[in-house]
Amino acid sequence: MLFRSLGDWQGKDQEMDHELFLATGAAVAVNRQYRNPADGVVNLHATVTVFKDGWNLPHPPPRCYTGNGYTILATQIVKIGLSEEGKVPAKLLTVERAGQRSYVLYWYQVGGKIVHTGEQMRQLSWSMRGKAAWPPVLTLMLTDAAPEEYLAIEQLKSVAKP
Repeated sequence: MLFRSLGDWQGKDQEMDHELFLATGAAVAVNRQYRNPADGVVNLHATVTVFKDGWNLPHPPPRCYTGNGYTILATQIVKIGLSEEGKVPAKLLTVERAGQRSYVLYWYQVGGKIVHTGEQMRQLSWSMRGKAAWPPVLTLMLTDAAPEEYLAIEQLKSVAKP
């Protein structure tokens, strides 16, 4: 479930380009912009993809961003979650295009598992072999263009609730 309200953050659905939707290969997609009273802005892109014969991530964020002219400046793992003991790793990309820097936080939810790499998805795929039904893959991607990296990361983490 994707909440429209997350603490001080209020979300409003955004139009999605039809070509972008088709490129994701998703059954369902949501674009939502969250704002807080301090003028923070975090954009959410979420998709649900259903696979019949194994998983394939057709549109992982690094490929999406580099394919659209961004340069990946840094990659790191950050912990997200509601409590210290419930935190899980997600991947944070620092990207830049035409002098504009943005921060992209993403992860995948598959059944009760949260992963952030293709290798982790392959391991899950192997564990599902032979099963008649595979759970759908929920891809969550948050972006922020705050002027300071620490602010962007804090804002992304405050909205990220796996």
